[in-house]
Amino acid sequence: QLATPYLIVPLNNAQFVCMATSFSWTSVQNAASYSIQISEDEEFNSIKIDSSNIINTSFFIAPDEALERGTNYFWRVNSSNGIETSEWSVVWSFYTDNLFTIFPNLTSPEFGYPSTPIPTYFNWDDIYICQNWSTEGYVIQISTNPEFTNLIIDEITYTSQYNTSNLEYGTTYYWRVWAFLGSINTDWNFGVFTTESAPVSNIDIPLQSGWNLISSNVIPEEPAMESVFEGTNNIVLVKNGAGQIYSPAFGINEIGNWNVEAGYYVYTNGGSILNISGTEVNPALQGIELNAGWNLVSYLRNSSMDIQQALSSISSNLIMVKNNSGGIYHPGYGINTLGEMQPGQGYWIYISSPALLIYPEN
Repeated sequence: QLATPYLIVPLNNAQFVCMATSFSWTSVQNAASYSIQISEDEEFNSIKIDSSNIINTSFFIAPDEALERGTNYFWRVNSSNGIETSEWSVVWSFYTDNLFTIFPNLTSPEFGYPSTPIPTYFNWDDIYICQNWSTEGYVIQISTNPEFTNLIIDEITYTSQYNTSNLEYGTTYYWRVWAFLGSINTDWNFGVFTTESAPVSNIDIPLQSGWNLISSNVIPEEPAMESVFEGTNNIVLVKNGAGQIYSPAFGINEIGNWNVEAGYYVYTNGGSILNISGTEVNPALQGIELNAGWNLVSYLRNSSMDIQQALSSISSNLIMVKNNSGGIYHPGYGINTLGEMQPGQGYWIYISSPALLIYPEN
């Protein structure tokens, strides 16, 4: 008769055994394989794992097959030579680690910090899933509300840090992180912070005598057209794509406020420079809705860019682009006398169907 294996680890009545762990026992002479059973009760009426034909004297529970945390289990092993099977070993018990209710310790941004810089760097402490099993990765979520129903970021990362520039200035954000290893997850840990106020930016737009087609990548501190053009010499008329005008000499303002997404015609009777102070736009976050047909739009980046790359977000809808100097871009005919899009200039864009224009990041 085949001998019964002796259990080795986990030790009988062991505490804080990892949910993904190894079991081992002594070898039996003439045995060809072994079977292991792990149950939630000593009578083995509620068997969690029942594995046979194990050639080695050990058995590993992988992370994606992990046991429940904080649970008492019982285990036993027998041997077989293919003809006869030994009696089950003595039953040993163990208790799985219940400390994995811990969560990553968030280190930055500090909780409630009122002036968090952009770009924003998120950091937390690495943690271990009982014994020496380190986490496989982390999930980070960033939202504008504490219910996390308006997610700005929902990403998996395999390091204990995450960086992003895609946050708005002067905005309160809520963030949380949990760790995972296979099917094992920690609880969330939560943080909250407010981003710094937007730095004051300036753009100088040169105006030549006659008609100019301009735009701005800076949202004016005082957006009324009277305020935007205050102190700028030689302004005769400003006109938007809808035909509305601003005439300082006659006190007419049909346009109202400056729209950072729009381009404007400006007529002057002499050279001048229009200076706009305010908040620089993040072009990747400021989508411009375009209608089918002609649209007079702004260029929102703070540096020039090849027009094909700049308008890649609407390439499937784009028919033609024009600037004030007579340059055109017509991809269908392979015509490009426009070259690069320039900060401070406005552009007419003709598209075949409605689209959302999103410029690449600065």
